Amino acid sequence: GSLRTPRAMADVGQKRHNSDWGGGNRDRKRKKNFAPKPGQAARREIDVACAKGDTAAAFAAFDAAVGSGEPLQPHSFNVLLHLCSGGTSAGGNYKDDAKTADGATPPAPKVVVPPKDAVHPERANAIFNKMVELDVQRTEMTYTALARIEAASGEPRRALDVVKRLIDERLTPKLRTFAPALHAFCMKGDIEGALEAESEIAKAGIELSEAEYGALLTAYADVERWEDGLALLRRMREEIRTLSTPLMESTRGFFDRHPGWSIEESADVDEATGAATSAPSGKKMQLAAINLSASDRAALLAGIGKLAREREAKSSFDGFVRWLARRGPLPYLVDGANVGMYNQNFQESRFNFNQVEKAMNALRPLARDTHAARRDACGGEPAPVVPSTANESNSPPGDSP
Repeated sequence: GSLRTPRAMADVGQKRHNSDWGGGNRDRKRKKNFAPKPGQAARREIDVACAKGDTAAAFAAFDAAVGSGEPLQPHSFNVLLHLCSGGTSAGGNYKDDAKTADGATPPAPKVVVPPKDAVHPERANAIFNKMVELDVQRTEMTYTALARIEAASGEPRRALDVVKRLIDERLTPKLRTFAPALHAFCMKGDIEGALEAESEIAKAGIELSEAEYGALLTAYADVERWEDGLALLRRMREEIRTLSTPLMESTRGFFDRHPGWSIEESADVDEATGAATSAPSGKKMQLAAINLSASDRAALLAGIGKLAREREAKSSFDGFVRWLARRGPLPYLVDGANVGMYNQNFQESRFNFNQVEKAMNALRPLARDTHAARRDACGGEPAPVVPSTANESNSPPGDSP
């Protein structure tokens, strides 16, 4: 219960400082723990050199590590192989298990087949052989780099064989693993080889990107297989929602070289009707929406029908569908429930058919004024239609269409 003297408190503080905050044995242990682990220094040197694209420094660091028996991790072998394939690790591509900020896998490099003078096949072969000798784990990145090197060397067949070896080792390929072979086949004008690569891609359950469609389309034009190119375009219509600028250029190039076709400079499109006028010829055309394929559209309609039959009497919905088939297709649909009940939030409120009629009157002139091409496609003078449900109104105007 007695108070300590200032000297005693100072002594305690001094002892605390020495034991908890000072150096001594703990500092020596801490410094000892910071000693680099085997292979860590070599990895750091290789990473820095590869990020800078300094092949000489990267290969020197690799040789020094191998010469001294310093262990190297799969990551170091892979970034070296990627450097040999004409890339660097600075952009984030091809890092082991690298992820973007949103958790997605980084996109493949834009240059699928690098220039021949940008790759180092002999060095890559030595690095890969060392991986095999030391039984270092290979990954998809390992074989992707090798495929890029073979493709850049003008050997698409060997690039495809590299992918098959990856699959034999029970690794999972990515599109970037197949892409060098497909693109290299297209660059050589070997359509059959390109189609074989495409078949292997489909077998692996992988979808083509726009870059592969563009390469195939250009290759068809190079060998003048116009019908095959048009068939590919029809397939693209089903599988690609929008065209990027590179793919638009490939498509333009195909038609520019196709006998009997010409390229217009621009087109003025009415977004409401899809009618278009091209320039400089002034030719008129009707564009069709391609957002949904036939199978997509059928699945959507089946889903809507299933929900409607669960909520409404089956006979009522099927009757409406038959009526719509006779009258349609229609350019406008009015949600009768929302329009009829608009502002009806007072005690004596009810379904207001006058409000629906006002909306219909506003739309009828617009329906009559649609472009001729749209009217022809719709079969005459289509009028707006009002969907409603039986439980929203018991008044006579709502009893039948």
